[in-house]
Amino acid sequence: MNTQAPFVGRPLPRVEDPAFLTGQARFTADIDVSGQLHAAVVRSPHAHAEIGGIDTAAARAVLGVLAVYTAADLRAGGVGELPSNSAASPMPPSNSAAPVAEAPQYPLAEDRVRYAGEAVAFVVAETAAAARDAVELVEVDYEPLDAVTRSDTALAEDAPRLWPDLPDNRSFTWDAGDVAATTAAFDSAAHVVELDLEFPRETIAFMEPRGIIAEFAGGRFTLQMGCQSGHALKPLLAEVIGVEADAVRVIVPETGGGFGARNVAYPEFILAMFAARALDRPVKWIAERTEAFLTDTQARSQALTARMALDADGIVTAVDVFASWWHGGYLVSRSPLIIVQWMSPMICGPYRIPAHHFTIEGVFTNTAPIAAFRGIARAEVTLCLERLMDLAARETGIDRVDLRRRNLIPQDQMPWTAPTGAVYQAQDFTGSLDAGLAALDWDGFDARQAASAGAGLRRGRAVTTYIENAGGALT
Repeated sequence: MNTQAPFVGRPLPRVEDPAFLTGQARFTADIDVSGQLHAAVVRSPHAHAEIGGIDTAAARAVLGVLAVYTAADLRAGGVGELPSNSAASPMPPSNSAAPVAEAPQYPLAEDRVRYAGEAVAFVVAETAAAARDAVELVEVDYEPLDAVTRSDTALAEDAPRLWPDLPDNRSFTWDAGDVAATTAAFDSAAHVVELDLEFPRETIAFMEPRGIIAEFAGGRFTLQMGCQSGHALKPLLAEVIGVEADAVRVIVPETGGGFGARNVAYPEFILAMFAARALDRPVKWIAERTEAFLTDTQARSQALTARMALDADGIVTAVDVFASWWHGGYLVSRSPLIIVQWMSPMICGPYRIPAHHFTIEGVFTNTAPIAAFRGIARAEVTLCLERLMDLAARETGIDRVDLRRRNLIPQDQMPWTAPTGAVYQAQDFTGSLDAGLAALDWDGFDARQAASAGAGLRRGRAVTTYIENAGGALT
């Protein structure tokens, strides 16, 4: 055992499992603090609408209701905009000089709502039931607008604009790669295969819905909430609420699911903090499942057009990928930077591809915002590249395993720098492929398929490779 690092390479017992397995874990909803109030959110039923006015009088009159806040109250209290961080987190170098559009998201919608479920008012009461009853009595004067929910409709010439000061609904265009080399490779290719893929929008559906208990005392906030990055959220929340980072303490209890989507400074976190400070009592908000489906950040939502060039021997000479990413009504949690830094380095996968071009456009749509979730961009790129390889195998008549083996980066050429800038360290891609095929008894498939057919069943198989852009690094 290494005495300098006694825990490296040594299995350690998990201490958290008994509480989860016996139902003794304490999630945010299980925690109560003395004197706490309960909150509920008024949400827009429209995907796109102007707000003419908000009447909260009837809701304020409900027994047990202490406050009903709108955007005007937050503005008067010094609350700022939720950070998109596009300016503070600039994109990697690109062939395109177009900046990322800023799309200011306020914790409560002010003049316009841009997706169904967007928060419009925040009710605080002595009980959760009173808060929910009062939500139903808030009257909002909506003027519905036409909505767009996909790139193709959002980019139509006559599409309604989510942000009137932008020339269209594009938030950014980013591209990288050697255009001239890629064009030349396709012009001289013996074979070209093309592919269109669409990745539908996904809802995260945490096992535990989002929630927060916010307390304010002695000029400091104490927040208990299920999240992934308490240290990262702390300065963001402090900035929006208007205090120094040291005035915010984040406590993370047991949390039911994360996968990237709990890294976000959600509007409800700010609303609970604002109410706790204004009312001088703890405020607890727990999302209902229907709210979660509408307002948790979502995932995927991309359409990809891709092509691959190969020479007469089945060697890939270039790939060209265009991604249209409809990310919702706002840009949250550095999402443009995250999608680019995860997606772009992986365009060539584990293959020895000498030229590439990659373009991605962001598109505003009347849908909930997109943020990081479980393999953001890696799943999309891998499926795209591997589908191209299968199409190329059919086009060239080369066995799909052999085609991949011909193009994998050889171990003796490591470290390998891809045209994307990614640096591959000591990897044995061919060895991994062969080991996987052996473990699956790839060569014995025909016999298994025949046996299945004899039983009236069908059996198929596929082969794919995958390289992980681990930790956000290019290496």
